[in-house]
Amino acid sequence: MKPIIICTFYRAPHDSQGTQIEELDLSLSKLGNKINTHNVIITGDFNLPNINWENHHVTPNSGYSTVAANKLLSLVEEHGLIKHVNEPTRKQGNANNILDLVFTNRPGLIKKLNVVDGIADM
Repeated sequence: MKPIIICTFYRAPHDSQGTQIEELDLSLSKLGNKINTHNVIITGDFNLPNINWENHHVTPNSGYSTVAANKLLSLVEEHGLIKHVNEPTRKQGNANNILDLVFTNRPGLIKKLNVVDGIADM
């Protein structure tokens, strides 16, 4: 069995320049070859509801940082990460947002994932 590296992450909403995403990217880069030889799980509240995860597109003018959102999309692509949360983790008015995310570097690493009311931002 390969070793597992588990990371938790929180991006503060005021981080409009994506500095915290850059720090996560730096941490992942420091893993070097381990990201390919280990199982990696990243969980956290990314506070970026302006990402359309179906087409990897950032919605501009939504009141959220497009800079941080684009940096997260680049990080996911660069490190070959797979997003596992596919249902809203925060309901705010008429909007259903996916803010709390789980990423892995292996498709079969997460077999089942449920969003539970009261645990995330719901």
